[in-house]
Amino acid sequence: MASSAQDPTLFDARFHLEAVLSYVMAWAGQRNLHLFDMFSGEAQATRTFTKYGFRAGHFDLAEGDDITDRRGFFRCLDLLLSLVVGGLVLLGPPCSLWVYMSSSVHRRSARNKFVGDTSKYVVRSANCVVRNTVLLLAIGHWRGLWFLLEQPGSSKMEKYPFLQLLVEELCLTRVYTWMRAYGHPLPKPSYLLSNLNSSTSLKRVWSKQRDLLRKARGSKISGPVCLFICLWGALGLGINLRL
Repeated sequence: MASSAQDPTLFDARFHLEAVLSYVMAWAGQRNLHLFDMFSGEAQATRTFTKYGFRAGHFDLAEGDDITDRRGFFRCLDLLLSLVVGGLVLLGPPCSLWVYMSSSVHRRSARNKFVGDTSKYVVRSANCVVRNTVLLLAIGHWRGLWFLLEQPGSSKMEKYPFLQLLVEELCLTRVYTWMRAYGHPLPKPSYLLSNLNSSTSLKRVWSKQRDLLRKARGSKISGPVCLFICLWGALGLGINLRL
């Protein structure tokens, strides 16, 4: 079950709300980013959007960015606050401790409200990542930003109470799609959570016949970045590519 006690090894923003909100209200930086590529991995989206003339920032553990430590959290917050009104946050929070394949480790189920086995540090850390992310997305929504969160189809993250509350309070749109339709090497069924109603246009179905047709047609851009460009197009910002 969820613990109400603070883990000294993790920066859990729910215990520092006053400091976080004071920081937001006092922030006087420049809002000049169009895209925040959060949990960016190889930063494909960052490179792609930069190529087409947009300004982007990215954040990922592979580059030493850790949302569960104080310095990392506030760096992430700075990037979020740097987005222009109507800017886009793309994020795929780490899913390894939320999917079916690791269920023997995380033990998430309806019986424990998908909080999982919090006697394990890796589970507590994964939960903290989501809690801190939820707070950042709530701040972003208040700042006039759009966001799109992606998870594999088997991920239980959307059932975690903190994220579930965000979904309910902001009436987020849920879209089920297939990453293969956007150039991923595997079919990869996924769901998307977004505060952008037009994200429903990203729904896709997958079949071998459709896959062959997509390959025959070709694509100028490989990989799931195609999905993000489609979303950006839904925002009416002028990207018109043959996908």
